[in-house]
Amino acid sequence: MAQSILTNTTIATIGRLINILLGIVVTALITRLLGPSQFGSYVLLLSIGALVQLAADFGLYLTLTRTVAEQPHQSPVLLSQVFSLRLLLLGAVFLLATVITLIIPNLRPYALPFIIMSFGLSCQSFSQLLLGIYQHRQVVWRATLGDLVGRLAQIASIFLLSTSAANISSMIMAFTIGTALAYLLHHWLLPVTPWRLVFAWSAWKKIIIVSWPLGAMLLVNAVYFRIDMLILSFFRPAWEIGWYGAAYRIIESALFFPAMFGGLLLPRITAALSQQDLPHVNQYLIEGLRVLLVLSLYSLLVLLYFSQPILLLIAGPTFIAAAPLLQILSLALVIMFFGNLFGFALVALGRQSFLLRLYLALAVFNTCANLLLIPRYGAAAAAWTTVATELIAAGSAAWYVHRTTGLSLPYSLVFKILFTFIGCSVFLYLLPSTVPVAVRAILLTGVYGVAVFSANIVSPAHFRLLRAGTTDPVPPPLG
Repeated sequence: MAQSILTNTTIATIGRLINILLGIVVTALITRLLGPSQFGSYVLLLSIGALVQLAADFGLYLTLTRTVAEQPHQSPVLLSQVFSLRLLLLGAVFLLATVITLIIPNLRPYALPFIIMSFGLSCQSFSQLLLGIYQHRQVVWRATLGDLVGRLAQIASIFLLSTSAANISSMIMAFTIGTALAYLLHHWLLPVTPWRLVFAWSAWKKIIIVSWPLGAMLLVNAVYFRIDMLILSFFRPAWEIGWYGAAYRIIESALFFPAMFGGLLLPRITAALSQQDLPHVNQYLIEGLRVLLVLSLYSLLVLLYFSQPILLLIAGPTFIAAAPLLQILSLALVIMFFGNLFGFALVALGRQSFLLRLYLALAVFNTCANLLLIPRYGAAAAAWTTVATELIAAGSAAWYVHRTTGLSLPYSLVFKILFTFIGCSVFLYLLPSTVPVAVRAILLTGVYGVAVFSANIVSPAHFRLLRAGTTDPVPPPLG
């Protein structure tokens, strides 16, 4: 049964919160088993693998999501074509990357873990494709269930494998077992006819023509998103990479929400654009921005004021030095919330060429800034460079969406949420230091929630489109 965007977002968010808690367990286990230096190498290896994986992505997930929204009756055929193409691309890039790891002396010790990780990342990539179908059918709970089962399998595997050898290879194996089981469940719960392997060169050519700007955009985006980790590995010790990696893992966990939320909005915005219905497009975006404003500023409060307790809980005392890095990256997280939404809006608008040019410029800026600053200032420079890069990205995307659709956010909403943020910050500052951390966090959540509802920042009337199901009549836009 299909649900509304808001219902799907709520289900996925609850599932993700559970997944984040399980992720805390995973990170706590790995950081404690490996220590800062080995954990730095572990995170670096996953970063390299993610870059290779994105080289094979080719924008197929976004293309499938958008095409299924435009041609829902063709879902099984489109899924088989895109899935088969993704399989071919993954096989090619990971084979090439494995050969490179065997040739380069510094990477040769990681060749076996890389091969194991390649299989895990491929399963993760296949699950991402299926997510587009779940989002279109508005049954995201099925994907959420698969993610939770995969995470539990990873935890169980860490316990089992670490009894004999707690090293990078065993942790990579646990990751792969988790992603493989998650994909199997995602495949089993698929709400359409399962994909089958096909060779459809003529269809692939059409898909590639449409997708390559998205693929290039995502790859360039990944370069500027992860290049800091690679540059750190050349100039800074492994334990500093481990600190930065621990802080970044927390930020990446929170990024699920805007990515999932934007993915759910994409089919609706695409459908409205196909009917030249800009008022509804803007209403979707305004309702989405309202949700992201409330949640991103709450996340900022938590990460700014509780960075040390969070790292102590997740990674242990050897990672407490990463607290300032987490505080800096929390600023980037807020910006990423909005950058994700505007990025999805530009994809729906067919502005991939603009996004590609933007991300190319950002990749150059980010790489040059990191090369210039990391040798002297280390991980802090990488964190501040991430903030600057995300600010340019989100600002440019927002400007282009505004120019194309005329979108504008009510000033009263911005002032209300900023006033709420400042008020909650003062409240935390005035709390006696003797108040336990858990009590402070509970009080913050309560005060923030009461302020948001009292100031009428959120109410059912503000989410008319997000509350509508796929089969419900679309409410008229406000005004």
